[in-house]
Amino acid sequence: MNALAELQRLAIDVRALKARFQQLGELGGIPGPQGPQGPQGPKGDPGDATTYVHTQSIPSSTWTINHNLARYPSVTVVDSTGGVLFGAVEYVNQNTVIITFGGGTAGQAFLN
Repeated sequence: MNALAELQRLAIDVRALKARFQQLGELGGIPGPQGPQGPQGPKGDPGDATTYVHTQSIPSSTWTINHNLARYPSVTVVDSTGGVLFGAVEYVNQNTVIITFGGGTAGQAFLN
């Protein structure tokens, strides 16, 4: 192969490589090795982990609970064996909940 033909072939190869590198750059490039881990971020807000426990010793079909948590808490009700009970929960306001059952019920309500 003569020198001119070889230069033309190399020029085509260089253009093809340039086009491929440009394409890779548009796709985000070739990924390099992972860098070192960054510093730990600041400690988050601890939130409010206050739980109010209401004990209903005398069976009643309606429990009125004044919890004073100043929010609408989640409510879980259990019987004396720890079994979960289901009742209708009504939020009167951010400090009072009424739970209504189908009949007289005793147990505990956990509000958090």
